Amino acid sequence: MKRSIAERKRVRLELRVSQENLRALAARLLVVREEERTFLAREIHDVLAQDLTRLKIDLVWLQRRLAKTRPGLAARRLVARVAEMNQMAARVLHSVQRIATGLRPVVLDSLGLCAAVAWQARDFQDHSKIQCRASVPDDELTVSRDAATTAFRILQESLTNVQRHAHATRVEVSLRLEAGPWLLLRVEDNGRGIRAQQLRDPRSIGLVGMRERALLLGGQLKILSHSGAGTVIEMRVPAWAGVPAGKQAR
Repeated sequence: MKRSIAERKRVRLELRVSQENLRALAARLLVVREEERTFLAREIHDVLAQDLTRLKIDLVWLQRRLAKTRPGLAARRLVARVAEMNQMAARVLHSVQRIATGLRPVVLDSLGLCAAVAWQARDFQDHSKIQCRASVPDDELTVSRDAATTAFRILQESLTNVQRHAHATRVEVSLRLEAGPWLLLRVEDNGRGIRAQQLRDPRSIGLVGMRERALLLGGQLKILSHSGAGTVIEMRVPAWAGVPAGKQAR
């Protein structure tokens, strides 16, 4: 009997250690992924987007010069061709800017979390055609970079799930600080809801990832959903939380 009790204690200890190691690994991967996204976004914005902008300016200049040459069929064809190249460069530039924004929105680092949440809601509404209203404080919130990044990534994942699965027509997003201070993000839709087994399914990578992001900062993520009655995702993390030192990317 004593051996059996000791054995169960040993197994529980090993399981707890294993879970802690897995959580530390997940934290490390999240940090590294965010750093890589930031680096790639800066490279795309500072190098590729700027080069494309210069190319577009040169094409406009060439188009104007050609238009001033002696008129003729060949000249008109060249002007038309350069105009097409200019339009293509504009489309490529727009795509590059969207890719860079998807990796790490400039607005999050330059203007802060409130502006980034408001921008994300507008962008989501423009592209999904689902009504999305964001309620954020008028003054920018003072929170840690990790807390801001966590809130923004959870918002992105929540909106992605709404667009892909919810069949919703309306989304309400709210962001605020509460005593503590705690940073609260709430995303509510009027879609078909999430089934109970999906909420418990460890293979639901998006939901698991959102929970892990909140837990990593000492917070929590609640998902309230009923079939046909929409879904509420509520994140609550310490406003000044940071990734534990032992889990920071080196």
